Amino acid sequence: MPVDAGPHSVAVNPVRPLVANVNYDADTVTVIDTNTDQVITSIPVGAGPQDITWAPDGHFAYVTCVDADTLSVIAADDWSVTATFPIGDAPTSVAVLPDGSRGYVTNLNDGTVRVLDLDG
Repeated sequence: MPVDAGPHSVAVNPVRPLVANVNYDADTVTVIDTNTDQVITSIPVGAGPQDITWAPDGHFAYVTCVDADTLSVIAADDWSVTATFPIGDAPTSVAVLPDGSRGYVTNLNDGTVRVLDLDG
């Protein structure tokens, strides 16, 4: 199925029949309904989205944008970007603990892993 330019990483929503992928060249995230294998939306994010993961409850997706040096948070209820914030120099990967309390982001050019408090 066609998605936006430069598809890269994919993540399966843990509770809903959804797959999301980042599109590096288009600066977007595509969301696909796995019941129909149809694209349901394309969401603009920061420059050079590199990786994506879901919160364990499936309510939010987290996207690293390597060229923008940001992390974007996407709400799965309306596909809006609810937050975008600086995260480090060239963030490449993101992971969230199974309990959803913390996230981890690798920053390629900093040589660091940033720890995120996701409990609020």
